[in-house]
Amino acid sequence: MIKNGTRLASQVCDTQVIVVRSADSLDDLRCGGAAMVEMGAPRSGELDPAFADGSVMGKRYVDETGAEVLVDQAGRGQPQRGRDQAVAQRGQAAARQRLRSLLAPAVKARPLPVRCPH
Repeated sequence: MIKNGTRLASQVCDTQVIVVRSADSLDDLRCGGAAMVEMGAPRSGELDPAFADGSVMGKRYVDETGAEVLVDQAGRGQPQRGRDQAVAQRGQAAARQRLRSLLAPAVKARPLPVRCPH
Protein backbone atom coordinates (compact mmCIF):
# COMPACT_ATOMS: atom_id res chain seq x y z
CA MET A 1 0.00 0.00 0.00
CA ILE A 2 1.21 3.50 -0.84
CA LYS A 3 1.94 5.63 2.24
CA ASN A 4 0.59 9.10 3.03
CA GLY A 5 2.98 11.80 1.82
CA THR A 6 4.32 9.75 -1.10
CA ARG A 7 4.99 11.80 -4.24
CA LEU A 8 4.06 10.14 -7.52
CA ALA A 9 4.60 11.18 -11.13
CA SER A 10 2.81 10.28 -14.34
CA GLN A 11 4.81 8.31 -16.87
CA VAL A 12 3.13 10.00 -19.84
CA CYS A 13 2.73 13.66 -18.88
CA ASP A 14 3.91 16.29 -16.38
CA THR A 15 1.32 15.48 -13.68
CA GLN A 16 2.68 14.96 -10.17
CA VAL A 17 0.60 14.16 -7.08
CA ILE A 18 1.06 13.83 -3.33
CA VAL A 19 -0.87 11.10 -1.51
CA VAL A 20 -2.92 12.86 1.19
CA ARG A 21 -4.95 9.86 2.40
CA SER A 22 -3.90 6.38 1.39
CA ALA A 23 -6.07 3.33 0.73
CA ASP A 24 -5.62 0.00 -1.02
CA SER A 25 -7.35 1.42 -4.09
CA LEU A 26 -4.29 3.61 -4.79
CA ASP A 27 -2.21 0.54 -5.61
CA ASP A 28 -3.50 0.89 -9.19
CA LEU A 29 -3.37 4.70 -9.45
CA ARG A 30 -2.87 5.83 -13.02
CA CYS A 31 -2.64 9.09 -14.90
CA GLY A 32 -3.21 9.48 -18.61
CA GLY A 33 -3.80 5.73 -18.90
CA ALA A 34 -0.41 4.65 -17.48
CA ALA A 35 0.52 3.64 -13.95
CA MET A 36 1.96 6.41 -11.77
CA VAL A 37 5.48 5.88 -10.45
CA GLU A 38 7.50 7.33 -7.58
CA MET A 39 9.48 10.48 -8.29
CA GLY A 40 12.75 9.77 -10.08
CA ALA A 41 11.66 6.39 -11.49
CA PRO A 42 12.05 5.80 -15.24
CA ARG A 43 9.12 6.93 -17.39
CA SER A 44 7.75 5.35 -20.54
CA GLY A 45 4.53 5.12 -22.52
CA GLU A 46 2.14 7.37 -24.38
CA LEU A 47 -0.81 9.45 -23.21
CA ASP A 48 -4.15 7.67 -23.74
CA PRO A 49 -6.56 10.18 -25.38
CA ALA A 50 -9.44 8.74 -23.31
CA PHE A 51 -7.69 10.00 -20.16
CA ALA A 52 -6.30 13.29 -21.51
CA ASP A 53 -8.74 15.67 -19.79
CA GLY A 54 -5.88 17.15 -17.77
CA SER A 55 -5.24 17.70 -14.10
CA VAL A 56 -5.25 21.05 -12.35
CA MET A 57 -2.61 22.06 -9.82
CA GLY A 58 -4.00 22.31 -6.30
CA LYS A 59 -7.03 20.08 -6.97
CA ARG A 60 -7.73 17.08 -4.81
CA TYR A 61 -8.92 13.82 -6.30
CA VAL A 62 -10.77 11.30 -4.12
CA ASP A 63 -12.49 7.96 -4.59
CA GLU A 64 -15.31 6.22 -2.74
CA THR A 65 -12.87 4.44 -0.40
CA GLY A 66 -11.58 7.77 0.93
CA ALA A 67 -8.22 7.68 -0.88
CA GLU A 68 -7.13 11.23 -1.72
CA VAL A 69 -4.33 12.72 -3.82
CA LEU A 70 -3.37 16.37 -4.30
CA VAL A 71 -2.08 17.55 -7.68
CA ASP A 72 1.32 19.13 -7.09
CA GLN A 73 2.09 19.80 -10.75
CA ALA A 74 -0.49 19.98 -13.53
CA GLY A 75 -0.31 17.90 -16.68
CA ARG A 76 -2.31 16.69 -19.66
CA GLY A 77 -3.29 13.34 -18.12
CA GLN A 78 -6.26 12.74 -15.83
CA PRO A 79 -5.75 10.77 -12.60
CA GLN A 80 -7.73 7.54 -12.49
CA ARG A 81 -7.90 4.32 -10.56
CA GLY A 82 -7.53 1.22 -12.71
CA ARG A 83 -7.87 1.07 -16.48
CA ASP A 84 -11.27 2.66 -16.88
CA GLN A 85 -12.38 4.35 -13.69
CA ALA A 86 -11.74 8.07 -13.25
CA VAL A 87 -11.10 9.45 -9.78
CA ALA A 88 -13.60 12.13 -8.76
CA GLN A 89 -12.24 15.66 -8.63
CA ARG A 90 -12.86 17.66 -5.49
CA GLY A 91 -11.91 21.30 -5.30
CA GLN A 92 -13.06 24.60 -3.88
CA ALA A 93 -15.54 25.23 -6.70
CA ALA A 94 -17.11 21.79 -6.24
CA ALA A 95 -17.28 22.31 -2.48
CA ARG A 96 -18.95 25.72 -2.92
CA GLN A 97 -21.46 24.23 -5.38
CA ARG A 98 -22.24 21.37 -2.97
CA LEU A 99 -22.69 23.86 -0.11
CA ARG A 100 -25.00 26.01 -2.24
CA SER A 101 -27.12 23.01 -3.17
CA LEU A 102 -27.38 21.99 0.49
CA LEU A 103 -28.28 25.49 1.66
CA ALA A 104 -30.60 26.43 -1.20
CA PRO A 105 -33.74 24.71 0.13
CA ALA A 106 -33.23 26.20 3.61
CA VAL A 107 -32.89 29.80 2.44
CA LYS A 108 -36.17 31.38 1.40
CA ALA A 109 -36.46 34.78 -0.17
CA ARG A 110 -38.44 37.20 1.98
CA PRO A 111 -40.06 40.29 0.54
CA LEU A 112 -38.59 43.59 1.66
CA PRO A 113 -40.74 45.50 4.14
CA VAL A 114 -42.67 48.34 2.55
CA ARG A 115 -42.39 51.64 4.40
CA CYS A 116 -44.76 54.46 3.83
CA PRO A 117 -43.22 57.92 3.66
CA HIS A 118 -45.86 59.24 6.16
